[in-house]
Amino acid sequence: MHFTPEQMQQFMNVHASAPQLSAPRQLQASFPTSLSLLSRLRYVPAERNQGGCGDCWQWAGTGVMEIAHDVQNGVHDRLSVQFINSCNDQATCCDGGWLSTLNTFYAGQGFAIPWSNNNAQFLSGNGSCSAAPCGTLATTPRYSIQSISEVTIPPMELARRKLSRTSRGL
Repeated sequence: MHFTPEQMQQFMNVHASAPQLSAPRQLQASFPTSLSLLSRLRYVPAERNQGGCGDCWQWAGTGVMEIAHDVQNGVHDRLSVQFINSCNDQATCCDGGWLSTLNTFYAGQGFAIPWSNNNAQFLSGNGSCSAAPCGTLATTPRYSIQSISEVTIPPMELARRKLSRTSRGL
């Protein structure tokens, strides 16, 4: 997806206004400089190809939800990207969007569905939701969402941590 100048400005405004992660100073020093969370995902690269669909924000947000589900609940399961793609009334199928849109969608739904549900695997790689209209996705089984929120990790915070470690010789 290629952003228009207006979309890029909207993206920057949404990102700048999102709540930022804040960690106590004593914890900041113990953060690793890198961390792979790939083991927390059921990752099959060929299945994580959005094709001609402008829904990268849904893939990113759903991946974060999968990791959180694994960490918080010990459930290592794929979640459906098709669910938000087909059933979100805030955006047209395969349109660009923001993590705030994902947050609002799931807060309103109160649940996510597994990729393995009927018609819940990704079927919109051609840029259309005609293969999986919302009413055709099986919503049981489902995973309840007690709360969901978006936060950004400010780049300056990361740079400060790296600089702090270097100055202490770590």
